[in-house]
Parts: sequence; C-alpha cells; structure tokens
Amino acid sequence: MVAGTHSGCGKSTVAMGLNRLLSRQGYRLQPWKCGPDYIDPGFHSIAAGRNCRNLDTRLMNINVIKELFSYHGGSSDFSLVEGVMGYYDGDSGRFIEGSSYHLSKVLGLPVFLVLDVRAMAQSAGALAAGFSTYRDDAPIAGFILNRTGSERHSGMVRDAVEEATGKPVIGCLPRQDDISLPERHLGLVLAEEQRDDLCETLDKIADSLEKNLDMEKLLSLSFIRSTASDSIVSGRENKPVYLPGISKKSDNPVIAVAKDKAFAFYYQDNLDLLENRGARLAYFSPVSDKSLPQGTAAVYFGGGYPELFARELSENKDMLGSVRQAASEGMPIYGECGGYMYLAESLRCRDGSLWPMAGLLPGKISMSGGLRALGYGDVRWLRDTFLADKGTVIPGHLFHWSSLEEELKEELKEEALFEMDRRGSLMNEGFMQKNVLASYVHFHFASRPDLALRFVEAAQSYSKKNKLS
Repeated sequence: MVAGTHSGCGKSTVAMGLNRLLSRQGYRLQPWKCGPDYIDPGFHSIAAGRNCRNLDTRLMNINVIKELFSYHGGSSDFSLVEGVMGYYDGDSGRFIEGSSYHLSKVLGLPVFLVLDVRAMAQSAGALAAGFSTYRDDAPIAGFILNRTGSERHSGMVRDAVEEATGKPVIGCLPRQDDISLPERHLGLVLAEEQRDDLCETLDKIADSLEKNLDMEKLLSLSFIRSTASDSIVSGRENKPVYLPGISKKSDNPVIAVAKDKAFAFYYQDNLDLLENRGARLAYFSPVSDKSLPQGTAAVYFGGGYPELFARELSENKDMLGSVRQAASEGMPIYGECGGYMYLAESLRCRDGSLWPMAGLLPGKISMSGGLRALGYGDVRWLRDTFLADKGTVIPGHLFHWSSLEEELKEELKEEALFEMDRRGSLMNEGFMQKNVLASYVHFHFASRPDLALRFVEAAQSYSKKNKLS
C-alpha cells in the first residue's frame, strides 16, 4: 500500500508512478484504491493497463474485501493499493473503518508512507515517528519522500526519518514543475479526458521514481504474506460475491449504462457484478447519442459531471425522449448522484443558467459554491423497490456539490426512499416514481450483492414482458 500523511501529500502521484513503472518493467499489476473514490482509479487503470478496483472497510465486510482482493489479485504479480486521505483517517474522522490503516491491517499489507517534505528537515523525522508509533501495530514498512529539493535536502530528511523510526526511506520524488494534473471541483479532471497528455505525465513520474527509488528494496519489503486468502467465508449467506458458472446468453437482459464525459463514476465491480449475475452491458452517451441502445431492458445512470455538460444534456431532446419513453413503458431505471440530477426536473448551474432535464423524478437541482454532503451512512430502505425491499439496510456514501431547491424539502420527508443514518444523524434521501429510482447515495454492490441480482432480475422481467432479445 502507498499511503500518505494527509490528502494532497502526493500519494496519488507516487501510486500512479509506481503503477506505470512496474507495468513498464513487465509486471502484471492489479491496481486498487482504498475508499469511495471514482476519479483516482481511472488514472491507475491507465497507468497499470488493468482496471483499478475499490476496497473500503466501511462499505464492505472484511470477508468480502478478502475475497475481492484474492479474486482480482490472484492473476497478477503484484497488487498495489493507494490509500485514502491521511493513513489513519476513517469514517467521520473518528472511526478506523474506511481508513487506509484498517484496510492494511485486514489484508496484511506492507505500507509505504509518503511524506511531503517540502520546507522540512528534522521535522520530517518527528512526523514519520508520530505515524510509526501512533498505533503500535501499524504495518509501516518504509517511507517515500515527496517534493524534495537538492540532494543535500533529501539527504538531511532521509537521515532524520531513518534515525527517528528505524525504518528505511525507499527513495524520493523530487519537485518537478513540469508534472501537474488539472483539477476541478470534485477532484482531478477525469483520466479519459486527458489520456494523451496523461500518458506523458505518467511516464515522467515513472522516470523520476526509477531514478530516485530503491526498487529492489521496495519489492523485497513487499514480499510479505497477505492475509487476504485466510478464512474467506464471504456474504451474508456464505455465498461468494462472484458466482461461478453464470452463462452469457444472447437472450440475457441488456442493461444500458450511461458512460461519457458527463457520467463516469462507477465502481468497476458494480459493472462486473451486473454481468456476473447475467446482464449484458451496453454503454451509451446521454450527451451525444440519440437513443438508448437497441434491446435495452434497464438503465443505469452513475455519477459524474452533468453540471459541466448541462446544456448538451438538455438540448439532446432525442435522448431525453428515449429515456422518458422507456420510463413510460415500465423499464427499470436507476440513478446515483449525477444520475439523479439528470432524471430530475431541472438543473441550475453556478452561472444561474437553468436547464430542463428528464423530469422523471421530483427535484429542481441547483449547483452550489461548495460541498453540500460528504461521508458514509447506513441506508434503511423505506419502501419496496426493484433493488431492495423495505427495511433493508445497506452502507452508502455521499459526495455532492448540488442540492434540491427548498420547495421540495418538505415533500422529501414524506416521499423519501431512504433514511440514512450518519453515525446518529438521520437524513432522508432518494425518490422513486413507478419504475424510476434515484438518489444522491452511491452504493458498492459488493457490500450487498443481491442489489446487482435484483437489478438484473428486474431487467429480465421487463425483457420477457416486452419480448426483447
């Protein structure tokens, strides 16, 4: 695991660079991201040449995490996990669940902690010692120094860290002004939007790491037996998350997945679990396509940046009409966060412009100047739906900069689909009208694999009713 002292210390840069470097050296690499992140996995996927996947001890039970780690990592030479936030930061800042520390303990991973040492010398030793001793069972194997200056500076910091901790500094990533990644309000600009420039940047980072890291020492310290395969009995009914023997047939239902520059936030395992439960996935663009894919039996709208492409989405009348027609015919439609924004009545951007959306669910959405909600919660379903029954409890996560306009707040209390318990603070979330279901909440299907099964079964039911193939 590559972890860090805090967000912004450079752990993502180091992890991307190591993924690129190891893949360039011919290793089969499985990249991972700790926590509920959709953006960093895109960078790691390109760097490693293999789909990055998420692991989260707040969203998934421990046996599920061990199963996924073994299932996807078993065919690779290395698994490289990027941590989340600061190494010890978890749910609500007060619990270890969801933290890099907790995941590293669950999987038995050696941790290389990234220290941003710009303008530091001996103080870096104090910082490293604090992280090493804060919990006496922390599996910190060594340190990587980020933003070092001269050779003299990196030498002073190295001496201070190694003397204070007794653990090795694996190397450094010197400051380079020509290495940068563009950002926007939810984080980095999506990897696919800058693929050509990104590959050049990744190679620059990898070149620097190859020159300044002791890769032999890093790899030798990485050969520590993982506990991932120990006592794997996953799922509520001791069933594996990935079911064996699911056949792919031409008459399996088609679930159309919105995926373009406006909708890109999906956990890779969510998509794979839909296929594992028998769906055929067909990707489409709400921005540029004119209709849903042929044979569609259900639609999945993930999160993303609909606010950046509100005009294109609103002016694509053909696609909006296709989605409305599908809804009127009883097709199951599910949206998360950005998906809800598209399925709602309208979207008001930060410049004040107002754009009509699909209008399949109540809600006039407005972009704000800052973050409106961030964090985990346990979601209790208040109504029976095609995804889950009333009373079902599933962990979820919120991260959004938009909100409902005020006149709908009272209606939400009466019509809410979920009650979300955020460590004792209750809030209402989500809407469902007939067969259209959406909310701001993101779910990881591995936390409750019957979500994927229910979605596929709903698509199958629609397909048979309408005799689609």
